[in-house]
Amino acid sequence: RRYGTLLELFEGSQGSFNFMVHDRAVVRRCISVTDFVLESRDYLFHPALVDALRADSDNDRNSLSARGEVDGGSWHASVRGQGVLIEHFGRYEKNNVSLHLLPDGFVHVSRGDIDVLERYRNREALVVRKGSVCQVVPVEAAKALLVRVTGHVPDL
Repeated sequence: RRYGTLLELFEGSQGSFNFMVHDRAVVRRCISVTDFVLESRDYLFHPALVDALRADSDNDRNSLSARGEVDGGSWHASVRGQGVLIEHFGRYEKNNVSLHLLPDGFVHVSRGDIDVLERYRNREALVVRKGSVCQVVPVEAAKALLVRVTGHVPDL
């Protein structure tokens, strides 16, 4: 909330999500079937819910740190070190998506195209920090950032 960064997860998605880097930013949609694709959008799916959560964001009542783990549809969130790991579990194991919430933003590592080994090894990650523009970085740079900031890196 401090930087106004927003993630909107869809229960019925295959791991796609919307995000805004700050309160007045363009809504972006990340479609992550293999390598991720970013689209600009002009709406959120649930703007009234977003407004209610923003109004209540300074209250720890909805804090994940008080619960440790939360399930929501095909998404599962758990506290990991100084961050939060959010995983989407698709029908097929290869379709799982993960988001890593940082104290000042988030990292999304593309699951990559596992049918083409070279593309998988060279996959990229999306990094949003401190309400600034999103950056696309190599997966190894994203892993190093996660270790440095959260002290935790899942098997990516």
